[in-house]
Amino acid sequence: MITDKLYETAVIEMAKRVGLNWESYEDALAYSKEHGTVWYNTLEWTEEDMADFKDWLIKLLRKETKWSKKKCDWEAGVFILCYGWRTKYES
Repeated sequence: MITDKLYETAVIEMAKRVGLNWESYEDALAYSKEHGTVWYNTLEWTEEDMADFKDWLIKLLRKETKWSKKKCDWEAGVFILCYGWRTKYES
């Protein structure tokens, strides 16, 4: 399971990738309150953006934990599944 510190770091990085300038998880909560829904339901990113973020998160988890690459990949996937932005599909 990702620690609170790593969770907050990941949320802030995700926000940057869609143009938000959050400095803490409290910014995410304020954003949710302002928009009347949980923050991760409000914006979209492309599959490429999501893959780039997942690579970034795996590297962060490898650096900050003693987990294997497989475990970090799994944890990053679960994080994105639970908290990732909606995926924007281009037709």
